[in-house]
Amino acid sequence: MKNKIIIAFMALLAFGLLTACSDAEEEKEPELETTSIVIDDGDEEEYTDPEIAISMYNANGNSKTKASTKESFYFTPTEDIASFEVYLTDEDSLNMAQKEAWNKYYDELENKDNYKIGYKLEIALKDGNKLSGIVLKPSDENAYGDNNTSFSNYLELWTYDDINQPDGIGWYSHLLESEYNDNSILSSIKLTCGADSAKIEKITLTAFVYNKKNEDKIIKTGNIGENTYTVEMFTND
Repeated sequence: MKNKIIIAFMALLAFGLLTACSDAEEEKEPELETTSIVIDDGDEEEYTDPEIAISMYNANGNSKTKASTKESFYFTPTEDIASFEVYLTDEDSLNMAQKEAWNKYYDELENKDNYKIGYKLEIALKDGNKLSGIVLKPSDENAYGDNNTSFSNYLELWTYDDINQPDGIGWYSHLLESEYNDNSILSSIKLTCGADSAKIEKITLTAFVYNKKNEDKIIKTGNIGENTYTVEMFTND
């Protein structure tokens, strides 16, 4: 009889333990499901360009010499300061016609039709004010600085598409906004003093190569990349 009581007690104890374990498993909190969320911040895709050589040249017919990175000029109102031709090379000098020189290096680019030439202009005035702007097309001839003044009062810019001119043509004018299209190349630029050019301390002109797909980002951020060539022009006064 005693043994039966002991057996019955042990059976009840085992049942109690099993019931407690079962309740614990039922009360265990279920694991939370997680979901990865990708947030689109609205930024445009950025295209990283390969390293592309670029230089500005002083040209005299077919003879072209790489422009000095620091030059001095007299900034005389209405007088031309300088003209520069741009080529996608870092050679110190070239001796060939303009179209031939351009095509020689441009044709070496992979996906060459994606690339264009732009300019960044910075003007430091003697009173400490600064003006700057990005030139990607003829209508970009004005920019605004600390005093919200157009830099055309100090400096006039003229851009030329020498590459898409008909063969054998003689004189031709600067590129007009109405003539500008997706195939236009700003292959050269001329700087002319404006009415207030005597107030200029220094002009910094940078030519750069850019991917057309990055145009909006360049306009928005002012970041022209690393494929550049810069000439600083100081007043001789």
